[in-house]
Formats: sequence, C-alpha cells, structure tokens
Amino acid sequence: MKSKTNKIEISHKTIIFTVVFLALLYITYLILDVLLLLFIAFLISTAINPLVTKLENYKIPRGLSIAVVYILLLGGLVGAIAGIVPPLVTETSKLIAQIPIPESISNDIKNLNINLQDLDVIASQLNSIPKVLGLIGSAFTVVAVMLTVLVVSFYILKERKHLYKSFVWIFAENKAKEKAENLVNRIEQQIGGWVRGELALMLIVGTLTFIGLRLLNISFALPLAIIAGLFEILPSIGPTISAIPAIIIAFITTTPTMAIAVTALYILVQQLENSFIVPFIMRKAAGINPIVTILTVLIGFRLGGFGGAALSIPLYLVLRVSYKEYLKIKKQ
Repeated sequence: MKSKTNKIEISHKTIIFTVVFLALLYITYLILDVLLLLFIAFLISTAINPLVTKLENYKIPRGLSIAVVYILLLGGLVGAIAGIVPPLVTETSKLIAQIPIPESISNDIKNLNINLQDLDVIASQLNSIPKVLGLIGSAFTVVAVMLTVLVVSFYILKERKHLYKSFVWIFAENKAKEKAENLVNRIEQQIGGWVRGELALMLIVGTLTFIGLRLLNISFALPLAIIAGLFEILPSIGPTISAIPAIIIAFITTTPTMAIAVTALYILVQQLENSFIVPFIMRKAAGINPIVTILTVLIGFRLGGFGGAALSIPLYLVLRVSYKEYLKIKKQ
C-alpha cells in the first residue's frame, strides 16, 4: 500500500506576518518601561483633566490652566509632606527602637566614638562608597522619571481635544473620528473616575484609621494609618494586608484584648468603606467583580511586583472599555 503524505504549505504572507508579529512583541518587551511611564502619565492626565476643563471654561488658556492645576496639586503635596514627615520620622524611629537588638550590638553602637586618628582607618574601609553612589544615582533616576511623567502628562492634557486622532486608524472609514472620540472619552471617564476615587479612598481610609488608632491609644498611629491609606490602591486585599502590622504592634505593645479591638477597628473601617464610602465615591467608576479584582491584582503583582499590582486595575479597565466599544462597533 502506498502511504499518503499530507504536505503543509505555508504562504510567504504567513511567514512575513509571523516574523513581523514576533518582532513587534520583542520591541514591545524592550520598551515596556517606556510604555508603563506613558500609561502612568495618561492616568495623571485623566485624573486632573476635569479641573483643567473647569478653569478653561473661565476663559483661561488651556496651557495656563494645566500649569495652575499642577502648581496647586504640587503645592498641596509639598504641604502635606511637610506636615506629615516630621511626626512620621519620629514615630517610625520609636517603632524601630522597639525592635529587639542584641545587647552586644547595642553596646557597640552606644560606645562608638570617632576621633581624628580613626579617620585613616575609616577611610581605608569605605567599601560602601559605590553603594552610596548607587543610591544617589537611584534618587536622581526617580526624580528624572517623575519629571518625565509630569511633562508627558502635561502634553497629553495640552493635546487632549485632538487625542482621539491618534486612534482613528483603528476604526473603519465609516464615522472613524466619532468612534475614536467616543473610545477616548469612555476610557477617560472610567480611568479618571477610578483614579480620583482611589485617591479619595486612600485619604478617607487613612484618616479614619488614624482617628481610630488614636482613640484606642495605639502607638505609631500615623505610620500605620499611612500604610492603610497606601494599601487602598490594592482593592479587596489591600485593607487586609494593612491590618496585619497594626494588629501585631497592638499585641506586642499593649494587650491581646487591645489587639482584638484594633482588628475590630479595621473591620469596621472596611465595612464603612464597602457599604457607604465606595458606592458614594466610585459611582462614576464602573464596579469590578471582587474575584476579578483579586485575580487582576495578583497577576499584576506576579508580572510587575507592587507597581504591577497598582497598575493592574486601570489597565484592566482600559482593556474592558476597549473591548466593549469593539463589540458595539461590531454590532453596527
């Protein structure tokens, strides 16, 4: 019997498409950090665009409106940092002092005396200079990244009215501009509402936690409240994580009963958040199923650490809005 062999023929177009697609994936991987910076800048622009638009309605040029909003927000941020950092440093130092240190190390630190004759010995042992320079370089890198994000978000805001033109090519010729503009508006509505809502949640939850810990007379209330506020950026699982250090500190520094009271406080704050604060603040941002939220945050954390977890929800919202708009267009 003659065996029949099926020949698989691959066209030149398929080969070219595959090579180009793989090349684009590789290029995307190489510039992933740049794309993340661009996405963060877009998040900032969507959050403050309503303020810029309101100022623009008062006949203030858009560029000047953006500058005014930037100055107000940065001024408020600097003022908040100036008010929070000194007591935060004090309480954090006290918290570190509570950590048990071996007596021999403690005595060495207390009895450490440096005089001029020791400088030669110290100078010969400064192997940590490269590490210090590395830290300085990292600090400059962070500042440069922050400035870059602010500049990019400024230009996104400046060109906001024409931003939809960058997405016209995605759609068919029939009403392409209208469809692109609807897509940008929907994404901005969802993402902008989410960003503003999250910032408000972080502030409210942090404040409520601080007041509650103060009323319970728990030490280190300020750093614990800041942790609670910051972890609000991780929906569903953030509040649980932020409660753990507060419960441990209450258990170590006071009594087990007070640790139970702190647990009850965090549960109360979370219930208030879920029942009243979130529905009121997030009414403009579409809700996400809790299971989807947790999975999205965990996947983001697995792929990009804490930063990936923080950006996972807005990225999911962008993809969801884009998919819904695609379905609408397909039905037409």
